[in-house]
Amino acid sequence: MLTIVMLLVGSLIVGALASYAVATLRSMPTARSRTTRVEAVKSAVRMAMTLQRDAGPNACYTALTSYTIDGLPVTVTCSSLDSYSTGADRYGVITTANTSNVASLTGRAGGSAFVKRLDGKVLLNAGLLSGTTDVNPYNTSIEMSRYQDGSTPQARYQVNSVSAATGCDTPAIGASDAYPKTPGTHSLTCTDGAWWTMAGDVTASSRQYPLLPQIPTSARDSSLATIASCKIFYPGRYLTGGTLTLTGTNYFASGLYYFERPISIAAGATVVIGEGRFPGCVFDNDAAFAPTAPKTHEITGKGATLLLGAGANITVAGGAKLTINRRVSSPTSRGTEGQSIHAVSFGVNSAAVVIPADQVKLADGSLQLASVHQVPIGTTGQKAKYTASTLTPASTALQIDLAAGSDIVIDGYIVTPQSKVVVNGNAGVTAYGLRCYGGLIASNVAVNVANAPSDATKWYFGMKAEVIQRRFALTASALVNGHTVTSKSAFELNQDKSYAINYWTVDA
Repeated sequence: MLTIVMLLVGSLIVGALASYAVATLRSMPTARSRTTRVEAVKSAVRMAMTLQRDAGPNACYTALTSYTIDGLPVTVTCSSLDSYSTGADRYGVITTANTSNVASLTGRAGGSAFVKRLDGKVLLNAGLLSGTTDVNPYNTSIEMSRYQDGSTPQARYQVNSVSAATGCDTPAIGASDAYPKTPGTHSLTCTDGAWWTMAGDVTASSRQYPLLPQIPTSARDSSLATIASCKIFYPGRYLTGGTLTLTGTNYFASGLYYFERPISIAAGATVVIGEGRFPGCVFDNDAAFAPTAPKTHEITGKGATLLLGAGANITVAGGAKLTINRRVSSPTSRGTEGQSIHAVSFGVNSAAVVIPADQVKLADGSLQLASVHQVPIGTTGQKAKYTASTLTPASTALQIDLAAGSDIVIDGYIVTPQSKVVVNGNAGVTAYGLRCYGGLIASNVAVNVANAPSDATKWYFGMKAEVIQRRFALTASALVNGHTVTSKSAFELNQDKSYAINYWTVDA
């Protein structure tokens, strides 16, 4: 009886296994074909992501292309979903001073053999067009303004320093244009707008004057962490302690920095401010998790914005290396997009310069005057507030001295309308780099550089419009034996080649 029972049970098991084996053998080709199709389209999307990273965020690396993967034909399409860029029709240089008898955009005193190319449109609010023979607005326009109000006279341009000031339409003004026109050329025109109506980027057919972000709340005085020999600074308010002198190797984590004290970068120092396409000695993650990092590190977005209040300014000694990566903000720090340096103004209306009052962009998107803006500091009952810059058109907000070993990269907008931007480079200095990509606004701009850098790719001065971040829709599909399998992904790519996958689906 036991033998009969065992035979019956065994036959049932064998029969079930045989039935399963037959079903498996019959379905194996179909399953193998499905797996092959799925892996082919997934591989195609991976390949598209890699190629797009290499191409960068400016545009799709291709709109439509075909591959053969594991013997299967796969078609890949790419389209742009949305993008964030800075520099939309932004001017390369805007000068703001009302002074009529000096040139507001100058080169080397007395001219130099190095004709310095300047990219992007130029607006000169006042002054002389004669005498500057080594700054070349390259294939662009120089504009002058007819605007006038109680502090800004219409007659604020001169042919030379002894003739009477006149309006921009006077033929003699145009005839005095001494800015070079070779190898590039430029036009000379008058416009009706005030300089501030031409500051900032064009968005939705209107131009947005650069905004301030909400003021950071954490008080700092110096670096708070060190990894190897890299001193790490954290976003916040640097208000007291005299001049902040930077030596050695330094990294400023991404975010907002508000200064009411001067910043001095010493000869031989290396300073990278914000994470971005130009790397520093550490990354934001390293800074956030350093053993002595503050609990409220305030690291946000990518890149950094330096906000200058009270008497704060920036000086860079010869031989120093300074990089400010272009800012991509987070929802809590709007108003900083694309800005590297912004001097705070509560509004100035004087014979020397007229500047509109800065506005702060709040987290909900609304605007508030910087003069009344304040943010509570924890539960202390105190509030963080901006102080207007005390710099004048005669003072310097940013001074860069070039010497052997200097390498300066400012990737975003420089907004210092109440004071000057000055770059100095003595005769014989060629082992340097100077790249200012984001445009600038200053009372006066002086590019006192005698010689070109030995590496021509290390010179850029003006405005370079670039996409900072773009989302792509990547779709790969394969048709095999009448069956279509599709893989789709939303792929977000940043200028520094970092990326995020918003979603990735496979429809078999």
